Amino acid sequence: MKKKVIGMSIAAALFMLVLPVLFVKLNHIVPFTAFLILIYLLCPLCSIVLGALAGRSVSRLWCFAVLPALLALVTYSFLLNFSTALTFAGCYLSLGLIAMGISALSKVYLQNRKKKQKF
Repeated sequence: MKKKVIGMSIAAALFMLVLPVLFVKLNHIVPFTAFLILIYLLCPLCSIVLGALAGRSVSRLWCFAVLPALLALVTYSFLLNFSTALTFAGCYLSLGLIAMGISALSKVYLQNRKKKQKF
């Protein structure tokens, strides 16, 4: 479990840190629309997936819901202005926390449902 968590943290860090910088530095090869797709589609999707994974065990994996927001704040503050980076980080944080809450609540609901079926 610990190796899996470390691997997922490294993968998320690489995805949220390296990809936006690479897209901006290679702007003559990669069009700007790809960068927009990255910040409006792929990074929020990463935040939702990591938040849903954090909902499995909230006490141990809560950092997965916060990690994309922190990484986006660091990356986008260098690429964009700080207020825009703060806005994106807030959106990613809220998406991750909502996904974590839904995942945790669905886990509790399914556990209670199994208990009721036994009686």
